Amino acid sequence: MPMLWAMTGSGAVSAPPTTLPAPRFVRTRGASAAALIVVASLLLPVGLATAWIRGQVFDTNAFVGTVGHLAHDPAVQREVSDKISTALIRQLDLGSKVAVRRTTAAVVASARFQKLWETSVRAAQLNARRIVKGEPTLGVATRRGRVVVNLDPVVDAVVGQLPGPIAALVPPITTNDDIMLFRSSELSSAQPFVRALDDEWWAVPLLCIALFAAAVAIASRRRRAAVWIGAGIVTASTLTFVALLVGRARLLDGLDAGISSAAARAIVDTLLDSLRSELWVALGVGVALAGGALIVGMLAPTLPIGMRSEHPVPGSPSFRFPSTEPTIAERTTMPTPDRTADQSAEVIRQTTGTRRTPL
Repeated sequence: MPMLWAMTGSGAVSAPPTTLPAPRFVRTRGASAAALIVVASLLLPVGLATAWIRGQVFDTNAFVGTVGHLAHDPAVQREVSDKISTALIRQLDLGSKVAVRRTTAAVVASARFQKLWETSVRAAQLNARRIVKGEPTLGVATRRGRVVVNLDPVVDAVVGQLPGPIAALVPPITTNDDIMLFRSSELSSAQPFVRALDDEWWAVPLLCIALFAAAVAIASRRRRAAVWIGAGIVTASTLTFVALLVGRARLLDGLDAGISSAAARAIVDTLLDSLRSELWVALGVGVALAGGALIVGMLAPTLPIGMRSEHPVPGSPSFRFPSTEPTIAERTTMPTPDRTADQSAEVIRQTTGTRRTPL
């Protein structure tokens, strides 16, 4: 839109005053936006963890769907087969060892084991929820202060598949064999956190989004704020990845010494897999946001003004104060001063011989 120029009494052209933001106000907005970005970035790992715990660990169907896949893991199958075979062989003579191991391996590799495993996992998850809520546990999914996947139903299935003479020698006892998922003491210590998480788990993720949006809204240079938000998300996700590696090592150390290292790694990695997926998504969003803002910044000088995401502010390298001189196009359209009165006064002066006295 062309600028409007006004004529003064002396014929000079002046531009209307331009209102510019005060430098102190610009700095205050930038500092406030930076503070919001830092706080939101610090809360981001907490928000991701709460969403993962609420959606994966506390949701029974989601938990069973995740841990249930362990029934197809070769390391877990070997672990279950070894535990059950060893428990049954202790009740029989050594001559039945080959038959017991062969029958156990066949049952563990069957579709029936998948159903039995999912049933035991569901019972373990329900008891874990009862522990963190301070409620009494049910069934045999807790043993010796641990939340376990009970293998007794699998033992019964193996005994049912053994040859008749051998099955008749197995006494009707519980083997007490299981695979631990959690320690009851660790779940009990998390009761205050879990109670708040179960009711208001959405608060932290929503607060992160609100703080990032507020930082962009109040920033004097929004494109730069988008770059810093992306950098904050990338930094927070990277640090959370490091913390996840440390936590994984602690979980592996906390599992029973009687379980093989391969089975322990399979269990822990399966439990943490969805959290790793959330972190990769957050990392991708941060890289895309920061990279997109930087690309737009490099292309901004070649874009029309209406397509630019921001305008320079005083103090920035690209800021230029508006010129007070009219352009060539504006000069051609400017009204010329009316000089009729001056010409008439000059004619009268020459006729009468009087001189014009300057004021």
